[in-house]
Amino acid sequence: MKRPAPPHPYFAGTLSLGQVAHRWGISGREVRQLLARQRLGFVMIETRLRIPLEEVERFETDHRDGQR
Repeated sequence: MKRPAPPHPYFAGTLSLGQVAHRWGISGREVRQLLARQRLGFVMIETRLRIPLEEVERFETDHRDGQR
């Protein structure tokens, strides 16, 4: 079995939608809805949508009661 490729340096300090969804125990669709409602910031790196780790942590701090 192949090992996953190491993360690309361009993506350092960011998470994919799937990683955020897994971290929060929600679907990728729910993460996209947060992005669409501008409740969660993101950046485009090349053609990929990424969420800065600082933004994830800010959102977690602001929503500690479990509401998204």
